[in-house]
Amino acid sequence: MKQKVLIGMITCLLMVGLLCACTPAKIRLNKTKVTIKVGQTYKLKVKGTKKKVKWTSSKKSVVSVSKKGKIKGKKKGKATITARVGKKKLKCKVKVVVKAITNTTSSGCNTNVGEVLKMEIDGKTVPVTWKDNESVKALRNMVKDKPLEIKMSRYGSFEQVGSIGKVLPSNDKETTTSPGDIVLYSSDQIVVFYGSNEWDYTRLGKINLSKNEIKTLLDKKNVTIKIHF
Repeated sequence: MKQKVLIGMITCLLMVGLLCACTPAKIRLNKTKVTIKVGQTYKLKVKGTKKKVKWTSSKKSVVSVSKKGKIKGKKKGKATITARVGKKKLKCKVKVVVKAITNTTSSGCNTNVGEVLKMEIDGKTVPVTWKDNESVKALRNMVKDKPLEIKMSRYGSFEQVGSIGKVLPSNDKETTTSPGDIVLYSSDQIVVFYGSNEWDYTRLGKINLSKNEIKTLLDKKNVTIKIHF
């Protein structure tokens, strides 16, 4: 009797297993709509499969996507990210927004609301999203009455670096940079990247241009940057 019960239980378990195996999992994206800020990243994932996924962006200048589905806002706009799994295509609509940081005092109170810190590279104004940290606040205070002009020099075929002439507060962390990143190095130097590097930096901001546009502006022996209101 016990043997018959045991055989019956095993049979039921096998049938359940076969039913589960025959029912295909629904392949889907974890998100079909995403809103991110310029410079912000988000990880898209394909669920319901272990097959290889190929990621593409309809507008790389607006939103880039890595081989592992990590998207990054490059500039204001809209783009569609496509995840191809075999013959199946999954789409996510991405909107990139820009949130400008207004002029603030060290106490954090707004002054001159709407006044945005600007950057020029060899006389060309470039769109920048600045970080909201103590380093940027000190930089804003520094250029409040007079623009900061820095003669930059190319280094390592991936960056332009120049001295600020003054020590700013910093909070250095191990950082992997990408084209367009603006960082503070050694508390008294600004570095603007058109390539990538890994070192201890304090992030200041991000130039919202394509990789090629940034390289064209910075891949020179010397450039001059100006930071002002």
